[in-house]
Amino acid sequence: MILTDGDGTHSVEFSPCRRYLIDTWSRVDYPPVIELRRAEDGRKICDLKKGDSSALLAEGWFPSVRFAAPGRDGKTPIYGVIYRPSDFDPKKRYPVIEKIYAGPHAAFVPKDFAVYQNTRRLAELGFILVEIDGMGTSFRSKAFHDVAWKNLRDSGLPDRIVWLRAAERKYPYLDLSRGQVMEWARHLTCRGGVRIFFFGIWPNKGGYCRQPVGSK
Repeated sequence: MILTDGDGTHSVEFSPCRRYLIDTWSRVDYPPVIELRRAEDGRKICDLKKGDSSALLAEGWFPSVRFAAPGRDGKTPIYGVIYRPSDFDPKKRYPVIEKIYAGPHAAFVPKDFAVYQNTRRLAELGFILVEIDGMGTSFRSKAFHDVAWKNLRDSGLPDRIVWLRAAERKYPYLDLSRGQVMEWARHLTCRGGVRIFFFGIWPNKGGYCRQPVGSK
């Protein structure tokens, strides 16, 4: 039984009697909503509070942009977010930086609302920042996760590339001719892999988090 229905990421807290629940949900582009629901069937009793981002928007703050595009197989949705600078001008084109950490033990794209995120700092210097969860990351299907099995060099890069190209087609302010990858920890795997896929150079080998690299 589905107990919540808002389009966002949910956290739930039950009442001591377990008859009611408080559902708090939000998205990167939608402030938090807090609802009181019946635990038995999820029926909403009332809204307890709704966030309001109008004052932020009036000050020039931009919410992150959710974007999804088919991955390497042409059908599996790949999800990511786009960060824009506070002086964003849709008529301009901006160099793109992808913040990447492709470890198979988690997913890394933000899901809930936040006024400030560290990734925004670089955007304020005149860049478009993106974060993408390619195949091999967690919290999707087993098949999605298994892409990383004995294949860490993949790093979801084929999905990231098609996602970025689809995003540039939809949002012309992305300038992929001026792109860069910003990663941490798995720098040889991620950066080396990007150079292989884009430029056909740099052999890439690595292992991480006790995940076997394997060989073919």
